[in-house]
Amino acid sequence: MPATLQAGSQEQLRNVAEILKAYPNVHVKVGGYTDNRGDAAANIRLSQQRADSVKQQLTGLGIAVEADNSSEEGRRKNRRISLHVTQK
Repeated sequence: MPATLQAGSQEQLRNVAEILKAYPNVHVKVGGYTDNRGDAAANIRLSQQRADSVKQQLTGLGIAVEADNSSEEGRRKNRRISLHVTQK
């Protein structure tokens, strides 16, 4: 399955989890990506599956998910705009 994490990625995520535990005020957003080959809808699903795999791994390593859609508070936190600097 292409969304399955490789062993090297799992080690990197363990390191990321330790960093996030050391800096509890840091927030991260996980994004999954694909190339532009193949069916666009399938690529969108694969991108989401990749992000979900990382999120699941981090959650399993003790990193809390803050804003899910299962509560009104979580939905309120999800209604936002976010900018990410891609080049300096």
